[in-house]
Amino acid sequence: MLKLMSSTSRQIQTHLTPPCLRFTTESQSSAFLKLLCSLTGLTHGNHKSLSFYRRAFFCSCSSSGDGGDGGGFVEVEVRSGASEIGAEGGAADASYSSAIVPSNPKPEDYLTGLIVQFSFSTWGLKWAFSFVDDRVSDRVDRSKLYFLNCIGVIETVLVYKRLKLALLLVKKEMETSKIQGRFLQGTVFPINKQGKRQFSALSLDESPTPTITNMISNQHWSKLKAHLQNTDPNTLLLQLLNSGADPELTLRYFTWSQKEFKLSHSLELTFRILNSLALAKKYSKIRSFLHKFVKYEKDYSVSAIFHAISMSGDSFCVNSILADMLVLAYVQNLKNLRGFEAFKRAGDYGFKLSLISCNPLLSGLVKETENGDVEFVYREMIKRKIELNVISFNIVVNGLCKVGKLNRAGNVIEDMKVRGVLPNVITYNTLIDGYCKMGRIGKMYKADAILKEMIAKGICPNEVTYNILIDGFCKDENVSGAMRVFGEMQRQGLRPNVVTYNTLINGLCSDGKVDEAVVLRDQMVSSDLEPNVVTHNVLIKGFCKNKTVNEAINLFNDMEKQGVDPNAMTYNTLIDAYCEDGRMEDAFALYNMMIDRGISPVVSTCNCLIAGLCRKGDVKAARNLMNEMVSKTLSADVVTFNILIDSLCKKGETRKAVKLLDEMFEKGLNPSHVTYNNLMDGYCREGNLRAALIVRTRMERKGKQANVVTYNVLIKGFCLKGKLEDANGLLNEMLERGLVPNRTTYEIIKEEMMEKGFVPDIEGHVYNVSDTTVKRG
Repeated sequence: MLKLMSSTSRQIQTHLTPPCLRFTTESQSSAFLKLLCSLTGLTHGNHKSLSFYRRAFFCSCSSSGDGGDGGGFVEVEVRSGASEIGAEGGAADASYSSAIVPSNPKPEDYLTGLIVQFSFSTWGLKWAFSFVDDRVSDRVDRSKLYFLNCIGVIETVLVYKRLKLALLLVKKEMETSKIQGRFLQGTVFPINKQGKRQFSALSLDESPTPTITNMISNQHWSKLKAHLQNTDPNTLLLQLLNSGADPELTLRYFTWSQKEFKLSHSLELTFRILNSLALAKKYSKIRSFLHKFVKYEKDYSVSAIFHAISMSGDSFCVNSILADMLVLAYVQNLKNLRGFEAFKRAGDYGFKLSLISCNPLLSGLVKETENGDVEFVYREMIKRKIELNVISFNIVVNGLCKVGKLNRAGNVIEDMKVRGVLPNVITYNTLIDGYCKMGRIGKMYKADAILKEMIAKGICPNEVTYNILIDGFCKDENVSGAMRVFGEMQRQGLRPNVVTYNTLINGLCSDGKVDEAVVLRDQMVSSDLEPNVVTHNVLIKGFCKNKTVNEAINLFNDMEKQGVDPNAMTYNTLIDAYCEDGRMEDAFALYNMMIDRGISPVVSTCNCLIAGLCRKGDVKAARNLMNEMVSKTLSADVVTFNILIDSLCKKGETRKAVKLLDEMFEKGLNPSHVTYNNLMDGYCREGNLRAALIVRTRMERKGKQANVVTYNVLIKGFCLKGKLEDANGLLNEMLERGLVPNRTTYEIIKEEMMEKGFVPDIEGHVYNVSDTTVKRG
C-alpha cells in the first residue's frame, strides 16, 4: 500500500509525541488500532501484540528496544501489500526507508517536529505525518522524495534549505456507517495552528465564547472560576491558543490558572504562549515572563527547553528571538553557566542570537573567570556571523588580560582591526592594565610602549590610562617612574583626580618618603580635591611604618575635624602600630573606641591584639581574646592560630602548640606552611629532631610539600645538634627538588657549617653570600 523511496540513504529519526487519541474503553482502542494496521499493511517481524501497534501509531510513549544513550528504538517498516501481521519482514527492498522511533530520545538526537493528525469524515480517513528538522544547516542539497499512495498517485516534494519532509497517506474510502460505528465515540486530538505541537482534548470547532474572553480581559476571576467548575482549566487555555485569541489575554489566563489551580504547565504549552506573544511583537511581556521563568525554574534541562522552543512554531525568526531572550534571562539572573549552555544549544538548533544577549554573556563569563568559555563564545560568534562591536571585543580582551593571556589579547585587538572595528581608549586601557598587573620583569616597559602606540594612532589617553600606569609603576617600586607619568598627565591637559593622588601618596609612603607624601596631599587640597578616608589611611600607615605613631594619631584626630569618618582599616593600622610599640593599653583603648562608635572589629583587628599580647608573653590573655571573638560573631582564622602557635613554640611549649594544630582541623581550617614550619622550628629549638620530622611527614600527607623555609628550619636544627652530615643531606635534597636557596640558607651554611670547619658537598651550588644574584628570602 505504501512505498517510501528516498534519494538519500539517511534514516529519519522521529520524536514520539504524547497519545493522539483517547478512547473510553480498551475495546475501542484495540479495534481502531487493528484497522489502522490492516489499512497500512504494517509489519514488524512476528510481533502481533496490541502494545506494538500502539507504539507504531504513536498511541503510547513507551517502546521496546535498546536503552542506550539515545534511548530504545523500534524499527517500523511501512511496506506495500502486506495485510497480515505475520507477513515476510526480512527481504525489504533497499530503497525503502525506515522510521526509527526512539522511546526516550535526547532532544539533539531526533527531528524536532512530528505531527500526526487523524480526521474523520463521511468520505474517508486521512493520516498525515509532518517531519521538520530545524537543526540542519541552511545549506542542504536539493532532494526529491517520492511518495506512492494506495491508489497510485505520485507526489513529488522538493526540499529546499530547512529540509521539510512531508508524507501524505490517502486511504480508501470507507463507509460512513463503519466510521461512525467504530470511532465517533472516541475523542479526536486536533493538530495545532502551526502544525508542530502537542494535541489537546478539544474539539476542532470549539473556541472560547466572548463572555469568557471578557472575564479574562476584565480580570473577573471569581466569575471565571465559577464558570470553570465542571471544566478542565487546560481546556480553556488550549481553546485560547487554538482560536488565535489575543496572546496577552492567553498569558493572563495562563498566569492566573497556574496560581489558582496550582497547575504545572508543560514546557511545550509555555513556549507556545511565548511564541504567540513574539508573533504579536509583545517583547517586553516575553522578557518579563522569561526573567521569572529562569529565576524560579524547575529542574528543566536546557535541551528540553530548546526542544520546546523548536516545537512552539514554524517561524525561525520568532524561535531565534525566544532563544536570544532566554540566554539574556539566564545572564541577568546570574546563571551564566546555564546561559553558556543555552548559547551552545542555540547553535545546535541554528537559532540566530544577537549582541543583546551575547555581550552580557561574555561579560558574565569573564566575571566568573570562565576564560575557556569566553574564548569559545568569541569564536562561535564569529563562526555564526554575529557582528561583534567594540564592546564585544573589549570584553574578550578584558577576560584574556585577567588571566594573563596578554599575547592572545593582542591578537584579538588585531582581529578587531581586520573586521573593521577600531580599538578605543577602553581597549588600550584594558591591555595596559593587564601588563601592569602581570608581575613580570619589563612589564612597565611594555605598558609604556602601548601608551605610545595609542597616542600614535590618534587615540587620546584619559585619566584612567594615566592612573593605571601610575599604579603600575608604584607597585613596581618605581616611584620616580610614577611621578614622570604624573607630570606627563598634567602636560596633556588632564586634571589628576583623587585616585591619582591616593595612588602616588601610597607609593611614596611605601618607599618611606612620607614627607613628600604629605606635600603631595597639600598639593591635592590646593587643587580643590578633598582627601578621603583612603588618603588618610595611607598616610597613617606611612607614619606607623616610619615609627612615628604620634604623627599618625594627630592625623587620626584631624579626620573628624575634616568630616572624614575613620573605618575599620584606620583603627586596625593604629592598633597594630600600638601593639608593635608595646603600648597594649592604648591599643585596647582604641579597640573599645572603635566598638563604641559602631564600627565592628574584624578578624584582623583581633589578630593584631593577639599578636601584641603574645609579644609581651601573655599567651593566656591572647587565648582568652580568641575565645571572646565568638561572642562578636568572629571566627579565628589560620593567621590567629599561627600567631598563638609561634608564641608557644618560642616559649618552649611546642606540645601545647600541636594541640592547637589539632584544634584547627576540628574547626575545619587548613593549616598553612607557616603553621607547620613554626611547629618544626619549635621542636628543633628543643632538640627534638624526630618530632620535627614527624610534623614534616604530617604536612606532606596533607598535600603540602616542604618549601625553602622548611628546609632552612630543619638544616639549622640538625646543625645545632651537631649532625652536619644529615644537614648536608637535607641541603642536597632541597636542591634536587628544584628549590632555590635564599639568603637565610646561605647564612646557615656559612655560620653553622663552614665556620665550624665543615664544607658542604654541594659544589656548583654554593655562592658568595654577598653576591647580588642571591635571592633574598
